[in-house]
Amino acid sequence: MMFPSSKNDEGHSSSENQADEEQQRSYTTDIPIGFKFKPTDVEIICEYLVKKATLKLVPPSEIHDINPSDFYNTHPKDLVLRLPDDRSEWYFFIPQNPNEFKDRIQQGVEGVGYWQFKYNVLIHDRESKPIGNKFEYKFLRTKPQDKPKGTIWKIDLYELLQQNIEWIMVKLTKGTNYDGIAGISRDIE
Repeated sequence: MMFPSSKNDEGHSSSENQADEEQQRSYTTDIPIGFKFKPTDVEIICEYLVKKATLKLVPPSEIHDINPSDFYNTHPKDLVLRLPDDRSEWYFFIPQNPNEFKDRIQQGVEGVGYWQFKYNVLIHDRESKPIGNKFEYKFLRTKPQDKPKGTIWKIDLYELLQQNIEWIMVKLTKGTNYDGIAGISRDIE
């Protein structure tokens, strides 16, 4: 896995990289204590994904780069083991060939489960121009000779409308499943 870098350093000299690192450090020292990273769909597309795709400096964030094979071949709970566990949302940049994405996400995690498509939404900017798509997937657990069962994991996948963009962004969310007995909740991994 590629943690925790959030920028692409290809083609930069070492002095440019050093300047970028200093700027990134100054960004992160300006983040107030108690700050929660909760970007809107429009902010995800405009402030993070567009900048990542155009190799510009991404604002300070909780977004991690991850290899596609690591993301698509790993159970969601295992993806977040190295990340802060007091959260219910994690964000990832995934380098992506748009043509192979649908095949890879539907293959699932061998012997564990797969991502089931739920719906998609066209995202518009503040001027009502379409700028990207948001796809929601739910992780279903599979066991030999059993029907797939829902889990507490879902992803919102964001992509730009422009062709030939090599990055997507994913918000992985861990929810809670309520069993309805006296307000008791239980997690289904």
